[in-house]
Amino acid sequence: MRASSACLLVSAMVLVAAAGCSSSNAGSGSSGSSATEGGAGGAAQGAGGAGQGAGDAASSSRASSAGPVAVAVSTGAGAGTGSGGGLQGTGGGGDTGGAGAGTGGGAGTGGSAPTACDSPVAGSFYALSAPVFGGDDHPMPMCSFAGEVVLVVNTAALCGYTPEYQGLESLESAFGAEGFHVLGFLSNDFGNQGGTEEQIGACEGQYGVTFDQFDIDHVTPASGTVQPVFAWLEAQANPGPATTVEPTWNFHKYLVSRTGQLVAHWDSPVYPGDDPNDPNDSFETNVIVKAVEAELAK
Repeated sequence: MRASSACLLVSAMVLVAAAGCSSSNAGSGSSGSSATEGGAGGAAQGAGGAGQGAGDAASSSRASSAGPVAVAVSTGAGAGTGSGGGLQGTGGGGDTGGAGAGTGGGAGTGGSAPTACDSPVAGSFYALSAPVFGGDDHPMPMCSFAGEVVLVVNTAALCGYTPEYQGLESLESAFGAEGFHVLGFLSNDFGNQGGTEEQIGACEGQYGVTFDQFDIDHVTPASGTVQPVFAWLEAQANPGPATTVEPTWNFHKYLVSRTGQLVAHWDSPVYPGDDPNDPNDSFETNVIVKAVEAELAK
């Protein structure tokens, strides 16, 4: 891995960002739910006379609003007739899926399985959220990434480690289709180097960033109230290899497993992917790449 280097002066980086970067928009994720209607079958009852009947009936209903599927079935048997010149009929509601014959028949379709966002465990990674940089006022829930591997990084637009954006994007590009995502949490805690909205957008354009980034916030207790995701990370047992779970500079990298556990983290100098400044490094042998691959294989 390359040797640690101090971050560039803010004033110098502002000039570079302004001269060489073009802006782009950060993406955002969302999750949906569906609701279904159940059909009901019943027997037609004669009108205008004394006759009555109840035909074979079956009804089913499914409720799904981002929650567990509930199914209820009722059956009955009988033959009905009507007299007096009214409507006469027999019911047959045996079709599966809630299809019914007779008056008021309908058909129900669809349904969805429960997700981690239905009832995230209190105090877990999936119970947290963060506002997306350049997005609307609705925070993105971390439960959107349940079942996927995540690399959380405290990012900055004006730092000497800012070129690591390129390496982070290479991970997103290589493993995104396998259920892996990089999440960038912008911060001014180290050298006030998070950048302005224009500078951040320019660096996203320069390095082709497509992964989600979140609004500038604190990532260390010494700077103020810590953003909830970083407060959770720093409260976990230290899995290594970095010596402390609290970041010591920009671009500290935390690997979260498919089950929402902190499994590894690396200090700022550890490049994510093929380090262009280290001739002995390659994408295939990179320590972070190998750790991501191991978690995706689980």
